[in-house]
Amino acid sequence: MSGFIRQNPGIFIQNEDVEFLASLRTPTVAEKALKLLLQIVREYPSPGEGFTINYWSLQSLLKAIDEDKREEFASDLNFTKGCQSALYWLAVSWAKDFWEFEFLMCEYLMGRKGILEGWKVSGWYVVTAQGWDHLDSLRTADSSSETGFVAMWFQPIRAPCVAGSHWPGHWGCRV
Repeated sequence: MSGFIRQNPGIFIQNEDVEFLASLRTPTVAEKALKLLLQIVREYPSPGEGFTINYWSLQSLLKAIDEDKREEFASDLNFTKGCQSALYWLAVSWAKDFWEFEFLMCEYLMGRKGILEGWKVSGWYVVTAQGWDHLDSLRTADSSSETGFVAMWFQPIRAPCVAGSHWPGHWGCRV
């Protein structure tokens, strides 16, 4: 759910939206990895630029959150900074926990796809040439395809996503 909320800033969740949120389809491993990769290159857009994602603190942060039954957390600046950093990447990738995030980074993006290169122990990574090629392939449309996709959503919870968009211009589209 944190991934959906992060992708829809300004959304106002009400009691009647809980059923809808619970019914959201969980993205596939490939979709989660792509969300993570796209955010990485937004934040580190230069080829060859190294970056660090400190996700090791996720386990202890999630445990502290789970064990704290108070409605408000104590004002601990280090705890807050840790949450802002580590939980941010958890939400970006829609990963449910430390183990899934580590799988996306190390097993999938580094091992299986060769999109990232790095050192798990230090947390330093770089997008590989193969990774940049993969990103370029996503930007290139397949003009030979006769298949298209149209997304439609009429629930009020999605209204902030439509507000200010160019959707009225789609009325002139041909099928």
